[in-house]
Amino acid sequence: MEELEVDIELTLWDELRTLFSNRWGEMAVDLVEVIIQLVLFTILFIILRYIINHLLTDRLATHISKGTRRSSKQRVSTITNLVKNGFNYILYFIYAYIILSLFGFPIGTLVASAGIAGIALGFGAQEFVTDVINGFFIILENHFEVGDFISLPEKEISGTIYNVGIRSTEIRAATGFLYYIPNSEIRLVMNQSRQPISVMIDLPIDDESRIKEIMKIVEAETAKLYQDYQEEITKEPNIDGIVRGENQTFNYRVNFSVINGRQYALTSVFYQAYLLAFQENGIKFPTSSFNG
Repeated sequence: MEELEVDIELTLWDELRTLFSNRWGEMAVDLVEVIIQLVLFTILFIILRYIINHLLTDRLATHISKGTRRSSKQRVSTITNLVKNGFNYILYFIYAYIILSLFGFPIGTLVASAGIAGIALGFGAQEFVTDVINGFFIILENHFEVGDFISLPEKEISGTIYNVGIRSTEIRAATGFLYYIPNSEIRLVMNQSRQPISVMIDLPIDDESRIKEIMKIVEAETAKLYQDYQEEITKEPNIDGIVRGENQTFNYRVNFSVINGRQYALTSVFYQAYLLAFQENGIKFPTSSFNG
């Protein structure tokens, strides 16, 4: 009887050992298979990330630089970073999905939960998404660049572009204030930096002014200014002559076309040159008078 009990115990032990050995063997095989797949997908992920971060972005930057006349380094860098980050996000998502699938996570349940959370989050992030989309088109279509002088009529803001971002744009006004404008609020833009700027010099005259002398002085001084500032004056100045002013006054007008950004400084220089030339020839500006 005792021998029979011993034989039964040995048989059960052998069966349990065989069962566990087979199960551990299958688990080991499965684990090795998962590790091999994980290594292969990781190598593929690294190769794809290198292609995106180096080869693709370098080619894109070269294409953008050659494809447009005005391509600042910042604009090229912004576009390439945007494209690179977009591809990287997609690549990381695919890699995470594969890893979770290999370890048997319920991807369907996770995706459904993320979808519900995404909808809830989306309602609170509509403005952010609008900022990003509008910023993308501002950069892609090159509405303005760093250093451009622009005006936003709807915001009554004028100034120089300090930084162009995906979500917001920074504008430095003449007062020194730095404005942070969400890109979704930038609708109408007046870019004053893409073309030469017209500078009109109005020299006041009246019925007692010596018109013929003024004409000669203006012609001589205009030719001199054009010669001295030919690097900043984009074309030969145009002497418009006598034009109507305000309050039944008259002006003798000279029209200059100058490179953008220099109009304010050159306006002062031009007025000073004409005023000194008039004083040297004994010609005075008429005295302004205001009623009321």
